[in-house]
Amino acid sequence: MLATTSLVLGLPAALLAGTAPDLVPVLLGERWIPSVDALAWGAAALLLYGPISVASSGFLQARGEVGLVVRIVVVQALVWIAVAAVLVSRLGPAAVGIGMLLGAGVYAVLTTIAIRRHVKVRVASMIAKPSAVALVASGTGLLVAAEIRSALAGLMLSGIVVCAVYGGCCWLVARSEVESLLGRLRKAKGR
Repeated sequence: MLATTSLVLGLPAALLAGTAPDLVPVLLGERWIPSVDALAWGAAALLLYGPISVASSGFLQARGEVGLVVRIVVVQALVWIAVAAVLVSRLGPAAVGIGMLLGAGVYAVLTTIAIRRHVKVRVASMIAKPSAVALVASGTGLLVAAEIRSALAGLMLSGIVVCAVYGGCCWLVARSEVESLLGRLRKAKGR
């Protein structure tokens, strides 16, 4: 489940990071351009936090450790806010994204420790492939967006490229996870 969730969340994270320079002015306007850097960090946080939280929260709650989950989330939020507050005067909006990523890292470490008390799981190896593919796809999208003058055209073309690179690379390096996901989707559709 962790690998599948990582695979699913990798595409929106890659799209967010890979199209951010054009996404922000098209959707929010020119005055929001300084927030572009925060989106890349936030996308990285999504890659880390998303799959782990989906898998771990329900598991730990089912084990009767609701209080532990709440404490971990509070620590995560405190790290996020503290890092953002310390860095915002020097880095601007990017500080919020950096805080988000560091908070997600704390969450990942603490929940992994909590889960390992019950089962052996190798979290890093399960999210590594989709995360690496998302990094490649978003980087490719950024390269495409940088070459196009029109923000709307850049957004559309970089989005298409991110999707194509993500899908192709996932098929190449995480084929079993892709096939598992497709099988689950077919099974769910048949219900």
